[in-house]
Amino acid sequence: MVASIYLCLLTATTDPGIVPGRCWEGYVNGILPGKYKNVNKKAKVSYPQVLNPNSPMLFQFKFCETCFIFRPPRTSHCNVCNNCVLKFDHHCIWLGTCIGKRNYRYFNLFIWHLTIMIFILTAMCITNLSVEHRMVQERNPEESRLAVWKQVASSYPLSYICGLVAVAGSIFVFGLTGFHAYITSLGLTTQEKLAKKYVRYPWSPFTYASWRENWTKVLLWKAKA
Repeated sequence: MVASIYLCLLTATTDPGIVPGRCWEGYVNGILPGKYKNVNKKAKVSYPQVLNPNSPMLFQFKFCETCFIFRPPRTSHCNVCNNCVLKFDHHCIWLGTCIGKRNYRYFNLFIWHLTIMIFILTAMCITNLSVEHRMVQERNPEESRLAVWKQVASSYPLSYICGLVAVAGSIFVFGLTGFHAYITSLGLTTQEKLAKKYVRYPWSPFTYASWRENWTKVLLWKAKA
């Protein structure tokens, strides 16, 4: 539990990889070329660049009309935070921050620790209730099962409540953990997976040789100061 709380706070307070924007009026009006002003969604300005010599794909540095910068590949603008974020994964409403290049490792560890914590909590609640149920049944062999469970619930209401909360929360947490385990193995982000950006290709151009290397890159990558 302590590790989960620590990783939660670390994820929420770590810079996700915000790209500094050029939003001051003097820069836009004085230096920025006119073709980059008032860019609408139907006429996006982009600059083609080959990112990886080993990849046949041609990537475009799209121009952000809000931050007035060319976005590097895998960078997206978050409408909630109003910032461009490197390797943008998603905006987490529960943590109140974006999940990107610099804090995705902590987010991934957080949801795994949360999954383990739910497993342990559920096992402890079930064990506690089962032991108490057996003891009550041995003391009152003539009681019905429903009456025995009522006595157990009155003796350990907290175990019932914690167990129900853990089971209800596990549906969301286990699904989230499984989804991120899947996209991490493929070398994708949540946005890339949901948008089906590389569905026409056999693999993501950002993946490594194997799923082990993808996990190693995510978990062992350290943000530079």
